[in-house]
Amino acid sequence: PVPGICAEQGIEVAEGVEGGPLLVTIPRRATTADVDMALDSLRAKEVNVIVASTYMDEAITILNRTAALDYSLFAITFTATVGLPDYQLMVENGWWQGEFALGSVPWHHDLPGTGEFTGMTSAEFSSEFAALVDSHVYPSYHAAAAAAALVALFEAIERAGSLNTSAVAAELRSMQLQEFYGNISFDRESNQLISNGGLVIQEIATAVAPV
Repeated sequence: PVPGICAEQGIEVAEGVEGGPLLVTIPRRATTADVDMALDSLRAKEVNVIVASTYMDEAITILNRTAALDYSLFAITFTATVGLPDYQLMVENGWWQGEFALGSVPWHHDLPGTGEFTGMTSAEFSSEFAALVDSHVYPSYHAAAAAAALVALFEAIERAGSLNTSAVAAELRSMQLQEFYGNISFDRESNQLISNGGLVIQEIATAVAPV
């Protein structure tokens, strides 16, 4: 979908082999040399926006190396990275490179709205979760999604007035529930949870260290 989105926005996609979009891969737990080689190949193509599907370890290395190599980008976005508590903690502790990345997540602790079943806002859920696990950082979307799944199950049981599997499943299939996580419903074909869709976030340190 990325080339299609770029075309809609008038963004030129770098050309790879056989005229397709440029794809550069790095191994899991990539070394500095692996990342430098990948970045060199992108810079050779004059790439100034990177869309990266990585785990957090690789994302950290990529951001550190773009800074070390003085590779100035217009934007860089990651999956499964920026919305994680450890990432937020690193930025809060002075990792300035992390402030220059965007991340896609299905939920964030600042989302507005109050849950119909829980009566909670995203901020309230985050505060209670953080207190429960003795943490000063907000929970990731993984925790919120797990909570949303449980909320949906509890609501379905109450609507069915029964623990009968078929009755509860029927209520889940027809559910439209507004919760702090988003509008909870389920796709009839895949049974996947449907919520608000994607968000794009950026972590910025809330405190500035004295100079």
